[in-house]
Amino acid sequence: MTFVNKEAPMEQAINTQTALAVAFMADRLNKGYVKETRRFSEDVPTIFSNKELVKFYFTDKEDFLPQDYIKNNPDDYDFESVDIALKHFKRYSIELLGENLSDFQKDVFNAISTDTVSQKKLGLVSYVPELVRREVTEAKMRKLLRTEYRDSKPVGSIGEAITGNVKILSRAWSTNWESYNYVGDVAGDLVSFMHKVKFDIDQRVNFKAKVKAHGKNKLFDVYETRINYLRIVKKL
Repeated sequence: MTFVNKEAPMEQAINTQTALAVAFMADRLNKGYVKETRRFSEDVPTIFSNKELVKFYFTDKEDFLPQDYIKNNPDDYDFESVDIALKHFKRYSIELLGENLSDFQKDVFNAISTDTVSQKKLGLVSYVPELVRREVTEAKMRKLLRTEYRDSKPVGSIGEAITGNVKILSRAWSTNWESYNYVGDVAGDLVSFMHKVKFDIDQRVNFKAKVKAHGKNKLFDVYETRINYLRIVKKL
C-alpha cells in the first residue's frame, strides 16, 4: 500500500516591514481603520476593510479576489509611517517586563517583532496604524487632562437641558454605535457625548443637550459629564 504525504503547504512568509507598509497604505486609502467591508450599489465603489486590503495584497490565489478589488502599492509615506510605528513599539519591551500590556497588545507586538510575518497574522498587522494612533492620542489626552483639567467640575444636573459651546478635545469612532465618541471642554469642564457628525479636534460647536450622568474620565481621575440628545445650533 502506498501512503501519500498530505502535509499542509508551507505558509507564505512575508517581510514584516512590507506587511506594515501595506497596512499603512490601507489605513491611508480608507482614511482610518475600517473593520467591516461595506458594499453598496454598482455605482458606488466597495470600501474593503483594512484587513481584507492587506490580505488581498499578499494572496497567491488571485482567482479568488473580488472583481472590484483594485491593487494599490505602498508609497514612501507608508514606509516612513512604519519607521515611526516601530519606534513607538520599542517601549513595549519595557512594558512587557512590568506586565503592563493587554493580551491584544502582546499579540500585536509578537507578530511584528520578527523579520517575517505569516498570513495568519495579517489581521493583527492591519490594525497597527489604528493602534498606534489611539495610543498616541491617549497619551496626549492623559497629559492634557493631568495639566489642564484637574479642576473639572460636573456640569448641570442629571436630566437637565443645557446649552453651551463645546471645544472638541478628542474623537474616536464607535463601530457598535456607528457614531463618534467625543470628549470636549465646556467653559473649562469636561463633557463627553456621541454624534454621527465628524467634528475636527479643537473645533468649537454651539449645542443643546441633556445631562445624562456625572462620572470620571476613563483615562484620568477627573470629573466628566456625559450628555446626550445633542443638537447643533447656530446661535445660543
